[in-house]
Amino acid sequence: MTSAQSRIHGIVLAGGRSSRMGTDKALLPVNGKPLLRHIIDTIAPYCDGVTVVVPYGEPGRYRDLLPDGIGVTTDRTPGQGPLAGIHTGLLALPPGCEYGFLMACDMPAFSAELFGRMTLALASGGNVPGAPEAVLCPGQPFHALYRRSAAAVAERLLVEQRRKLSAFTDALRAVYVDPPRDDCFLNLNTPDDYAVFMVKAPGNPKVEF
Repeated sequence: MTSAQSRIHGIVLAGGRSSRMGTDKALLPVNGKPLLRHIIDTIAPYCDGVTVVVPYGEPGRYRDLLPDGIGVTTDRTPGQGPLAGIHTGLLALPPGCEYGFLMACDMPAFSAELFGRMTLALASGGNVPGAPEAVLCPGQPFHALYRRSAAAVAERLLVEQRRKLSAFTDALRAVYVDPPRDDCFLNLNTPDDYAVFMVKAPGNPKVEF
């Protein structure tokens, strides 16, 4: 692990309503394990620890399927969507980790190449004065790096009831990088999404496991 990576803690948002899927997306089987566990196991080698953000009032949710050493924190502001989860996750960053790497529990395709590009951009600072508050791909709030201080921006937007993630990312001092491929941001939102992924993924060299 490089010095740039050692300051990065993984954050996984879990426990949404999964209304379009009809079942809890975090529990969908992928590679013989629940999708949430698959994501944790995939990003853990690249991060200095991982924390899962679960719904307000449900601290024990998913506990049985999480590996030892994985942190769990509950959403501080229930019913406010993923921005509230990001806010909670950034507040839970442990000492020594200034940045969090954000994934959602329905994103099965982590890209080590993109993560590397992001850590290099973070180390160089891009063309942003001062330390970047985020390292993003254009139009993508996930598979992204956020600085601890971005929690204050998220909190302000929540108070203002501006919960769109685009408002959050637009408000940050961000460095942008290009992804090596589009499927880094694949979401499994519906049964059809999941069925297509399970058919295509095993024979698709662009999808990493």
